[in-house]
Amino acid sequence: MKRKLAVAFVLLLLSIGIVYGQCTVNGKEVPCDEFWSSYGWIFILMIVFVIIGLIFWVWILIDCIQRPVDNKTAWLLLIIFLGIIGGIIYLIIGRKHVAQPSAQQNNP
Repeated sequence: MKRKLAVAFVLLLLSIGIVYGQCTVNGKEVPCDEFWSSYGWIFILMIVFVIIGLIFWVWILIDCIQRPVDNKTAWLLLIIFLGIIGGIIYLIIGRKHVAQPSAQQNNP
């Protein structure tokens, strides 16, 4: 999560620098507002992907906490440390391995 916040912060700083600075396009200095109108959609697209990735990561983390899966601690650590990749692995493999209730829980 810290990595995603750092990426969002860097993108914010880049966008501020683009608005108030001079940009070089093809070796020629141009006002950055021209750069922003030409290439700004790339930064917006990157921010959208970061937000979608963060939402996906939180959704998978909550799903893992609430669902009775085998080795819940291992899955949580995998999701936390590998981020979106860990979430995709959990989505493909982990959700299929639902913990089986023990015999003591079935017989009161």
